[in-house]
Amino acid sequence: YTMHELISHATGTGFIEVPRDGLLLPTDRIVAAVREHRPDVLFLCSPNNPTGDSLPLSALEAAYNAVAETGRGMVVVDEAYAEFASVPSAVSLIAGRPRLIVTRTMSKAFAFAGARVGYLVADPAVIDALQLVRLPYHLSALTQSAAQVAVSYATRLTEQIRRLCDTREQFVAAVTARERIAIFADYDVDGGSSAALLIDWLAQAGLGATLYVPDRIDEGYGPNEPAMRMYERMGFGVHQRRGGYAPTGGPR
Repeated sequence: YTMHELISHATGTGFIEVPRDGLLLPTDRIVAAVREHRPDVLFLCSPNNPTGDSLPLSALEAAYNAVAETGRGMVVVDEAYAEFASVPSAVSLIAGRPRLIVTRTMSKAFAFAGARVGYLVADPAVIDALQLVRLPYHLSALTQSAAQVAVSYATRLTEQIRRLCDTREQFVAAVTARERIAIFADYDVDGGSSAALLIDWLAQAGLGATLYVPDRIDEGYGPNEPAMRMYERMGFGVHQRRGGYAPTGGPR
């Protein structure tokens, strides 16, 4: 999740990224990185945004043990999307692991992002320590009351979450049943590297992709020339039209 890196830079904290294997994060890479760098905080997002992959409990246990072996540091499992995960929650690992923190949010499953309410589960000693350093006015009384009301309706969310998960599975089935899919890419986000990674991953999965490049003329920015040149180097026949999205051919 990219915000962890951005917050690290904003606070002058060193940030080390564990490289992924495609869209997955292998357990052995996590353990090796911990042993090499001995971090003060290890963030693990499960499920991760935007890749959507979840870490099994065995991977979280291995990561925790590696941190514990260093004699320092905390493990924070970010479960912002836990309600949509297909693996058990890391909350089940809290007992007997004082270095483990599991964070949650009401922004996703509760659709309550405007309230900016989050919570965590950890050893009582960790909670006591956090009470000493938390901001004095981090949540208003109104926000806390609204969150309590939302929690009282939590059981009603079960059906909504089930429908969302069912729709996700239907989407995956529909995409994998096709020989070709369309990708809408915005060069201005990351220079097109995400689109390139996705196209390569789809090719490995046996799927062709038709790329659509946004036309920025109607927004006053002029033609998206850098994007056009990059996608041409990637082997796509590029076509761009004024005012909208321009279809291109697949890789030549």
